[in-house]
Amino acid sequence: MIRSLFMLLVGAWLAQAGVFYALLTRPAAVEKADAVVVFMGADGRAREGYALARRGLAPYLILSPADVRRAAALDRKWVGRRPAFRHLIEDRAETTFQNALLTARIIREKALKSCLLVTSPYHMPRSRLLLELMLWGTDVKILPCPTAPGPFPASPMDWQKAHFKRAHNEMVEFWGSLLEAARYAVSRELPPRGAEDGAGVAFLRSVLLFQMD
Repeated sequence: MIRSLFMLLVGAWLAQAGVFYALLTRPAAVEKADAVVVFMGADGRAREGYALARRGLAPYLILSPADVRRAAALDRKWVGRRPAFRHLIEDRAETTFQNALLTARIIREKALKSCLLVTSPYHMPRSRLLLELMLWGTDVKILPCPTAPGPFPASPMDWQKAHFKRAHNEMVEFWGSLLEAARYAVSRELPPRGAEDGAGVAFLRSVLLFQMD
């Protein structure tokens, strides 16, 4: 029994590693779409999202999260005039799961059929898989557009230690996001704004995740 469970876990980990590798190394797919979606966070994400929007690749820009005031401030910084695109406001998300959930809600409401997804390269697999999960049952096309320096090297032989650490951390965080999704499926409510992880979750994160410089 224990051996079977161990083999099952190893198999699941290898399968997940294969999926993450494929998504980490996939080149950007830049083409016209219905919206540019930016999962905010690390430096460079908003800049890349605005660069795509300024090129006229989509009529809508979704910054997750950004309220009207922050969107206007970013417009002044990255456009400098009235933008040719329109904002679809998502100002609630605090986690990657919430990014995906609330962005998918907007995409469904607006009946959008495609989006350019912008986030950091290491963050793309988890972001894309969660957004696909939240859009399950639709035919929305998600086009990955990782920020600089772009996708991970195609050959793991060219990866640096940081690449492996980032990939591992995101694989672990993905399971945390799935647990978050399961809690939401049961309660149909998001946690209060600013809610912190419990002591148990914080302990697991300290044990399972690599510290990044």
